[in-house]
Amino acid sequence: MKPKIFIDGEHGTTGLQIRSRMAGRSDVELLSIPEAERRNAAIREDL
Repeated sequence: MKPKIFIDGEHGTTGLQIRSRMAGRSDVELLSIPEAERRNAAIREDL
């Protein structure tokens, strides 16, 4: 089972760079929140 990774703040400068570096990896699953829900604290906490 692959580790699941959530990048809180993935739409910011640092988050975008982290996401682009992690995107090429097949050993992890990247989790993401739809942009419209990114300020929803409950969803972020669940991830």
